[in-house]
Amino acid sequence: MSKSPAASVETSRKSRARKVFDRVKPWLPALIAVLLLVVALFALREIAGELDYREVLAQVHATPTSALLLCLGFTLLSFVALAGYDLSALAYLRIRLPWHTVAQGAFAGYAVGNTVGMGALSGGAVRLRVYGAAGMEPMQVAQLMGFISAGFGLGITFIGAIGLLWGADRAETVMGIPVWLMHGIGVFTLAFISWVIWLCAKGRHFKLFGQEITLPSMQLALVQVAVSALDLLFAATALWVLLPMSAEVSFMDFLAFYVIGVSLGVILHIPGGVGIFEAMIILAYGDSLPPATLAGALLLFRATYYLLPLALAIGLLLLREMLNLAKPALPR
Repeated sequence: MSKSPAASVETSRKSRARKVFDRVKPWLPALIAVLLLVVALFALREIAGELDYREVLAQVHATPTSALLLCLGFTLLSFVALAGYDLSALAYLRIRLPWHTVAQGAFAGYAVGNTVGMGALSGGAVRLRVYGAAGMEPMQVAQLMGFISAGFGLGITFIGAIGLLWGADRAETVMGIPVWLMHGIGVFTLAFISWVIWLCAKGRHFKLFGQEITLPSMQLALVQVAVSALDLLFAATALWVLLPMSAEVSFMDFLAFYVIGVSLGVILHIPGGVGIFEAMIILAYGDSLPPATLAGALLLFRATYYLLPLALAIGLLLLREMLNLAKPALPR
């Protein structure tokens, strides 16, 4: 039986729509990222117009030394936790490297990747130089970076879900998203992570881009989640201790917005999330704290968590190269 003219027209219309969607589909993530970036830039422009930079500098100078020392301490703890990514990735690949090599590669890789952006590439290039000198092949370094990226994604999703469940009331006030929806997203996300860990426990295999991928053991997957949790908790605390405690900023509420800001920076591939991270924090707490107070804390956090480790990493890498050049050449 032949189709009616109306049915044929509807089928043709759906076919054209499908073709258009197939063409646009690869560009959707980039389009969404650009849209989010434009929104963030407009928000940041409005915020910057309200700031008095003399007040910001005054707030920086007024920050207690004890708060700065705490910020430094939690920054150090965050970078120690970050080394856990490399250790678990090396365990997954069954590769052993000297602890000092892992410490140098992890610290320098994260210091550069966090600040420059595109961590898988910039941090991967640093690790290729450090770990490659210890015998790792370029493909192994690429696999290591893939494992680290997957672990970070799993961990930040877990912490984000916890933050949504705990800080939904505050998030509703700021972003206007209903509490029930955020709770639903949080529960669904935790269920998804549990399913992924269950797959790891079953030792499942799958193909990605023609390559056979073996999931890590459940123990290793849980270690990745724990490492991510510790990293984000320490990093968020490094900023939180710089905020005046008189504002009674709930840490769990703050953690939710911190994770959102970090996630947006990663999605948009903005170096260090500069701009969009600050916009998220100021938008979230601009009604509780003066914008200049928040901006001062964020400025100090940038200097402590990003610029100081970057400077140390560059110094260590340069020293390493100088020592390698100074070594006498082996006789042939």
